[in-house]
Amino acid sequence: MRDGPAGAGLALTMAHILIVDDDDLVRRALELAVARMGHEPESASSGSVALTCLQSRRPDLALVDVTMPGMDGLELVGRMQEDLGERCPPVIFVSAVPPEDASVVGRPLDRVVAHVKKPFLLDELFRAIRGALG
Repeated sequence: MRDGPAGAGLALTMAHILIVDDDDLVRRALELAVARMGHEPESASSGSVALTCLQSRRPDLALVDVTMPGMDGLELVGRMQEDLGERCPPVIFVSAVPPEDASVVGRPLDRVVAHVKKPFLLDELFRAIRGALG
């Protein structure tokens, strides 16, 4: 990767990044940030919608809110790991609430590689994405 305008860290290759957040404004801000980095965003407004998205295309990375109605981010990542196994993409939690318990039903969330606290700074988000994608 190379640095672009305002430290955007534009990608040399495009990654497919799944964004899962129930807040429309946050989801849109994340979409714009991901696109600004040169990646392809795909959005889901809930954990169940995200699982449907995963059936058609596996992302290179997932940005997941921890606190959502219905299936929360912890449960979603647990299901992703269970369903996809080694093919489960790395996950960055993007949430105002830190994931205190990093396990679901006693199972560690091995694919969670970072936590970006809301409200987030773009530079912090960009660093986390670059780190997760390698």
